[in-house]
Amino acid sequence: MVISRYTEWTDRHPTYIPFQLTYISAGFDDPDQEVAAASGQAMKYMCKDCRQHLVPYIPQLHTFVQSMGSKLLQDDRLQVYEAIAYVITSMPMEDAGQTLRLFSLDLVTHIHGIVSKPAAEKEELTNVADALELLETMLAVVQSFGEELPAACKDTAAEVYAVLDALIAKYGNVYFISERVCRVLKQGMQFFGNTGAALAPSLLRRVGGAYQSTGFSSFLWLQGKVVAYYGTSTDPALQLALKETLEQSSAQTFAVLKVQAPSDIPDVIEDYLHLIIQMLTFCPDYVLLSPSFPPSFQAVLTALTLVHPDIIYPALDLLWMILGHESMTPSASQPAKYAQYAATIRQAVSANGFQFVGLLLTGLVTTFPEDSVHLVASLFRLLAGGWRAELATWLPPAVQQIPAASLPAEARAKFLTDMGK
Repeated sequence: MVISRYTEWTDRHPTYIPFQLTYISAGFDDPDQEVAAASGQAMKYMCKDCRQHLVPYIPQLHTFVQSMGSKLLQDDRLQVYEAIAYVITSMPMEDAGQTLRLFSLDLVTHIHGIVSKPAAEKEELTNVADALELLETMLAVVQSFGEELPAACKDTAAEVYAVLDALIAKYGNVYFISERVCRVLKQGMQFFGNTGAALAPSLLRRVGGAYQSTGFSSFLWLQGKVVAYYGTSTDPALQLALKETLEQSSAQTFAVLKVQAPSDIPDVIEDYLHLIIQMLTFCPDYVLLSPSFPPSFQAVLTALTLVHPDIIYPALDLLWMILGHESMTPSASQPAKYAQYAATIRQAVSANGFQFVGLLLTGLVTTFPEDSVHLVASLFRLLAGGWRAELATWLPPAVQQIPAASLPAEARAKFLTDMGK
């Protein structure tokens, strides 16, 4: 622990690094887990603060993780791999690419070996999840090399994806595997950037199918990330995959909502909201011109019934994006399809207006977070602007539905009077 506190001093006195690195490495051999944990902490801070001086020690660090890695607790291994990633960030790009590939492919090869078996034991799958977590940790630190990848990494995306695709196909129904592999794939998209776009159609179909067969929200979450990274692509194959995957995932979500209470699947609802937000941002045709839009709008309203700020905020944001879409204020310069957008939005709001207003009012005085008031106010302004006549008929019965304990009679009357002005 003392070494951890003085790594910035060590950075200014690098002659002490060999001794300290040997001392830290020896700590991992100690049977006392607290000593091993302290060694992991010291390794992380030394590599973070002294990264430029540790580049010559990369071969030693690689030998260390190969010989000792499997003997360490996962938390200690995570600190070691995070530490190595910090060193990689200080290297020239080509060297960094080769080094990242070296450590990453060790992990991917281990995963491939288990996936290639006819069947894996639970302990082996736990090892796979641990390897994925280590890979995610390294990528999270390195983040990206920029638009131009080093030569060593140019073919890596396809190589790694082939293994992860096989992993999802075979063990995507194991919850902890689904969580880990999706997080790695998200980091991979950040790292590879446009280089990974060619793999996106295959990835969408794989995770879309996995969501249909498992119902795991992590596969919905990843779809949203794919849209965020590649939604503006003009590749026809990718655009078709985006459209098809949204339709399939929407149908699956609607089916789940018919048999499970929303409160039982908050993760699914939250990730579905974020998927629709990304789609509406980058691919609005697939949302507003889809036959799935009416039930999607219903699903958003369902989200307002949950007492989860992480769900209420995106639900209100999404409703604001829909009601406030620029197609709702026509102009001569707008594309022709905007008229279809506006008609779809008007029909959905008109068909669900009473429920919509009731949920907004009830949530406002009961379960919505306090700082969501401005979002609710914005929605009422949009409703008043686009559905003034209907709003006048929706409000009185919606207000009467609010529990008396939450909104006394005097406050109800004043609210209706104010809204009528």
